[in-house]
Amino acid sequence: MEFSFIQTYVSKEDNSRLSEAGKAYYSNNNWRWDYFGEDRRIYIINKEKIYEISEDGKEEINMDREKFNNSILNFIKRPSYFLKKRKTSKMGSKLIIYGEKDDSFKKVIISFSRYAIKSILIFDLEDNIIEFTIKDIKLNIPISEKIFNITKLN
Repeated sequence: MEFSFIQTYVSKEDNSRLSEAGKAYYSNNNWRWDYFGEDRRIYIINKEKIYEISEDGKEEINMDREKFNNSILNFIKRPSYFLKKRKTSKMGSKLIIYGEKDDSFKKVIISFSRYAIKSILIFDLEDNIIEFTIKDIKLNIPISEKIFNITKLN
């Protein structure tokens, strides 16, 4: 699978917005997220590990330190397991997932267009919002396993 995305952070404190664009790839339980722009970086997620590759080099991210990312990582890697453990509700073409006591988010709203995900809104504990707008989804396409190798940022 491959898709383009726009990720927007909205601060509750001052309502400021920061947007980034990128492309994501998924194959055989591996993810790659490429972020374009000034702060160019790549995230590789495989075998319960996550790596960040930037101009500064590569770093394995400690998931204990990144509790929020760990919740989202579990959702990305095992969505059915993640959903079974949380209260959900449906409102039209939206699925609402409510955070649990140990989660670092209050709720996630996933909007669908027909059978594809259109956007994901994540509300953190401080009511900041992270919005993913997803477009150009391509399913069942050949993706080289080489793109999931941990290398330098080109």
